Amino acid sequence: MSSRKTMKCSCFAFGAMLMVASFTAAQIPSPPEPQSQQQQQPPPQNLQILRKDTTREQLLQTMQAFTQALGVQCSYCHVQEGRGGRNDMASDEKRTKLAARQMIVLARDINQKLPAAVNKPAEEATRVSCATCHRGVPIPRALADILTDTEKDEGIDAAIAQYWDLRKNFFGRAAYDFGEPSLIAAAT
Repeated sequence: MSSRKTMKCSCFAFGAMLMVASFTAAQIPSPPEPQSQQQQQPPPQNLQILRKDTTREQLLQTMQAFTQALGVQCSYCHVQEGRGGRNDMASDEKRTKLAARQMIVLARDINQKLPAAVNKPAEEATRVSCATCHRGVPIPRALADILTDTEKDEGIDAAIAQYWDLRKNFFGRAAYDFGEPSLIAAAT
């Protein structure tokens, strides 16, 4: 058989298979539309600082921003007791959640006052967020302060070990300054 004839047969066979597939697909009823996530899950509860009309999607985006800014998981502020355990996101049981609310109020207050303080229109003034101070760590402290406290409490060897541990875990991120000025500040 010539290559031209083979090509025609192949094209015909492909076209026939395509038609059969499209007819078959047309006969299969489409599955019912799934209910939206918003309808399946109750609305957010116990919103004290965030707007009461905050949607679940907006809330999840906000919470993800917090977890990234502080380098933590949901269980840092919310009651989550593992598989089969209690998950109570609305609970005010954890001190960290209460502190987070106050920090949100603080950031809002700073952002409201900052334009006047730097003599710029609001749209030109830098806005602060959790990440501005936290830089991916739950308790934002300067590296020099951390190492100085460790050296005072546990000795120089512990401070050096802590430096290398922090460097291993955080180098290349904005969490700590591993440059010479931080080391000089820790040494003085």
